[in-house]
Amino acid sequence: MNLTLKKAIQLAIPSLAIALSSSVAYGGNCTSAMIAKPVYHADTATVSLPLVEVLNHPSGTLNFVSAQLEQIPGQWSFVLKEWTQLGDDCAFINTPTPTFDFNTSELRLIGLQMEGNDGLQFYEANLKRNEKGQFVLNASGKTQGSYSGVVLDANRKPIRGATVSLNGVEAEKPTNGDGHFTVVGIGNDICQIMTVNATGFAPISMKVDIRFPDQKPCQD
Repeated sequence: MNLTLKKAIQLAIPSLAIALSSSVAYGGNCTSAMIAKPVYHADTATVSLPLVEVLNHPSGTLNFVSAQLEQIPGQWSFVLKEWTQLGDDCAFINTPTPTFDFNTSELRLIGLQMEGNDGLQFYEANLKRNEKGQFVLNASGKTQGSYSGVVLDANRKPIRGATVSLNGVEAEKPTNGDGHFTVVGIGNDICQIMTVNATGFAPISMKVDIRFPDQKPCQD
């Protein structure tokens, strides 16, 4: 399976460089689903689901889809607006993936991202599909936000042992052999300072908008 990166940012430092990407997926069919995290968009009253693992599908072949749910006005219920089959070989490194179970008709959203007056909030939510095909909120609760990515050198080879932090919250472990990191317990600020330190490389510090993949620069 091929490693797919999207819009990796490369920062040149004399003869050294570190490239960062928060979007890592395996499998050619997954290139259009670069973020596994579900997002609620208040302005359009929709939920974007770039990657959903389908469990117990009757055909046994429909494994991963992307989808968008549209909220029913005045309710915490949604209808399926559109969906696309992605294939059967999608996987995100250490990133919980939303699931839909055909046996129970439950859609589980892990790390649902919502933007409000207090910045970003993160939730776990279960929605149950009823006989009308509507997805009704069954249970929800706040959870810790997380941010994942990879650290690469100038040749886009993974860097092992780099330390990464967001607004001072450090990843629990240094980057692994794939250059992957996950920072758990990030704050609610949309714009956060990411720092990366790796032996043999100059340190990097940059502001990123954590709502978007691939370290999109902040607009403040």
